Amino acid sequence: MIKSMNPYLPEGIYVPDGEPHVFGDRVYVYGSRDLPNGHSFCMGDYEVWSAPIDDLSNWSCPGVALKKRKEKDPFGANCMWAPDVMQGPDGRYYIYYCFAWQNLICVGVSDKPDGPYTYIGVVRHKDGKPYGHKKGDRHCFDPGCLRDDDGKNYLYSGYSCDDPGIKFLLMLKRARNIGAFGNQVMRLGEDMMTIEEGPKNLIPGKANGQGTGFEGHEFYEASSMRKFNGKYYAIYSSSQSHELAYAISDYPDRDFVFGGVLCSNCDIGYEGRTEPIQDYGNTHGSVEFINGKYYVFYHRQTNFTENNRQGIAEEIEMDKDGHFKMVEMTSYGLRGKPFDEYDVYPAYIAVALKGKSPNRKVIYGKPAYAKFPDHPYFEYRDGHQLLCNLCDGAVAGYKYFNFDKKVNISIKLKGDAGEILLADNPEMEGAASAKFDGSADWADVEMPYEFKGNKAPLYLSYKGSGAVTVISFEIKK
Repeated sequence: MIKSMNPYLPEGIYVPDGEPHVFGDRVYVYGSRDLPNGHSFCMGDYEVWSAPIDDLSNWSCPGVALKKRKEKDPFGANCMWAPDVMQGPDGRYYIYYCFAWQNLICVGVSDKPDGPYTYIGVVRHKDGKPYGHKKGDRHCFDPGCLRDDDGKNYLYSGYSCDDPGIKFLLMLKRARNIGAFGNQVMRLGEDMMTIEEGPKNLIPGKANGQGTGFEGHEFYEASSMRKFNGKYYAIYSSSQSHELAYAISDYPDRDFVFGGVLCSNCDIGYEGRTEPIQDYGNTHGSVEFINGKYYVFYHRQTNFTENNRQGIAEEIEMDKDGHFKMVEMTSYGLRGKPFDEYDVYPAYIAVALKGKSPNRKVIYGKPAYAKFPDHPYFEYRDGHQLLCNLCDGAVAGYKYFNFDKKVNISIKLKGDAGEILLADNPEMEGAASAKFDGSADWADVEMPYEFKGNKAPLYLSYKGSGAVTVISFEIKK
């Protein structure tokens, strides 16, 4: 089975909201933990996955880094939202995180980047009052952090919603001070918990974004801060929700100017695209400089729900002026180049999925298969992640391959009888095809196929009265 691909973590691992950090000779990804087929965001314990900086295909995890059942949640009933980590002046690692709707930013510490972490308290004002419980504090949400080169510690937090219906529902959950005014920044003392300066506004939201240059890409959620080549990059999920945007400044706590869009989990905006290449939802992530290259980490949705999310990543280029070029979603991801191995490829690395009806934003909650009867989707089932409901006219797209020659492709699938098609375009024009007799067990359908040119996509479709489930395909000589 091919080794390096998107999603980049092992099959069945759902770690969204990825905050990548290089410590020593490894890159560590800090994120929340969704559960396959889970009905809510962030239902699992924190796990920290890491890889050697010179082998981004070799991910591992030593176990649970922080359990949900802790001092601020003794029964483990609440979800732990997206965390972030920075190394303190004592050389230890400090994790910042929130339990859902508690209006607190909790702090944990560990001697190792991947934990386990021990809870030590909450972020607080100088008078001891917890941040989030004082007038003017925004609702505590998805904290991001940065320890600057001068030893100063910065913490970022914010959720910026302008939807009256969502705001009302959040008030019922005891959320405080929900508005659309962007995020806040504060400077922490050497104890890593006490606010020495701030909080103050940083990136504007929809309520205060007019005339700022952020219009259409205002702050929504997912604060993250990075420093590259002496410049500060505020990375965040914009008001579009499906995209990561960034702003640039000479300072970590003021004067940010909109920089552009890094990525979208449905490729809207990439090279002018206006239509989503798959059903989509929120995203959260950041950029890290790893072994001489920049990479952007973010996530995609599965299972027709916004809360079954998996981490994906791409290499991203910075130009001579310090701006990033928006990247396209690819199946090869951190590998950094198209596939060229004669090997077995899992079906779940598709980056384009469409049915007969238009792609759309997925909804929060339990998987809603019945609401999307003509759309394919990914589901983790029986120890494997599968491409399900590839029904008549539905298409799954894989990007990209370097073959430029004739090969044989064998698709492993099960389901209803029909015709299996392969092409280099989503309209399936000029497709190669093979008959499938139908099977309740895994069966193989093989056909000759010609890749025309290097960096060629591959699209898979089904024609028939039912649907098929696909587990993998093999490219053979």
